[in-house]
Amino acid sequence: MRATLLIALLLVASSLALIPSEIFAPVDGKITIPLKHGHYFDENGIPITNFLNAQFYGPITIGTPAQDFIVIFDTGSSNLWVPTKGCLSLACLDHPKYDPSKSSTYEANGTKIVIPYGKGNVAGTVGVETVNFGGYNVQGVDFGMMTQVSANFAATKAGGILGLAYQRISEDNLPPVFDLLVKQGLVQNATFSFFLTKNPGQEGSTLILGGYDPKFAKGDFKYYPLINETYYIIEVNDFGVGNQSLGNNQTLVGIVDTGTSLIVGSTALVNEILKIVPAKPDCKNISQYPTLYFTFGQDTYAIGPDYYILNELGSCLLGIMAMDNLPFNGFILGDVFIRNYYTIFDYGNQRVGFAPANQ
Repeated sequence: MRATLLIALLLVASSLALIPSEIFAPVDGKITIPLKHGHYFDENGIPITNFLNAQFYGPITIGTPAQDFIVIFDTGSSNLWVPTKGCLSLACLDHPKYDPSKSSTYEANGTKIVIPYGKGNVAGTVGVETVNFGGYNVQGVDFGMMTQVSANFAATKAGGILGLAYQRISEDNLPPVFDLLVKQGLVQNATFSFFLTKNPGQEGSTLILGGYDPKFAKGDFKYYPLINETYYIIEVNDFGVGNQSLGNNQTLVGIVDTGTSLIVGSTALVNEILKIVPAKPDCKNISQYPTLYFTFGQDTYAIGPDYYILNELGSCLLGIMAMDNLPFNGFILGDVFIRNYYTIFDYGNQRVGFAPANQ
């Protein structure tokens, strides 16, 4: 029963929106980016809750006076949505619901919207509101007021999703909240960063808007260019287990996605990993298993078994999952990866940066 619950939590947190295959173009050659530092803040960021290493979520408010919501800050999608008054779906019952009649800043739009996710759809209408995101009041945000939410979202602690990817993949081409925040001059730098704690329930997970905090990093950042302005998608030059390379000179890509709990890969690639790492590991001796690694440019990023094996709720699960319908050959680098590496999402310069996380 506990294993079933943890699997449900992991699956619903894998919120990467359905991916149109036409956005992925072939990648030729190897790309390297020299080491470069970004702007950083000393201010506190947005606190993120680590629930069982399966879900990471934090607070926003919508409307005037403010209505409080807990959302997943998701770099794998671009829309903001929350349940709204009148939603009778099972997934709406235990979450706050937005009430437009109680907000003086609400503007009607009325356009119907459906957002498909890997594990179910949400549907409703578009409204326009003021959204407080990290202490910044973002004006004129088009967001989904959802009256139908897939039952697959019932297991999540968050009541909505705030997408942080690019407008090109936004449903109905609605401007993303972070894009508006930048255009309204609320932050000087079009960047944000995620630090995710190693252990479930551990305090300290943080989202910083407009920069990063060096206290979360052990070392310098290295940056890698995005292939296009859709997801945070980069070239993966190799992957492997222990000292064994498994990339076989294939053209591979990786999407860095805070809204996916696990590392998710094309089935053929994950099957290569499973020849070395068992699908059902033994949590009594995690240290027996080898290190997993990914190579970007000339740089190798290792992930130890204490990160890629999840030992929660009395269950021992491999944090690597195959997905048959990925429209690219590669991986979704979810929270299993991001807990290892403090990550800067450089929205303005179309790149991501990694430094070892100071856990």
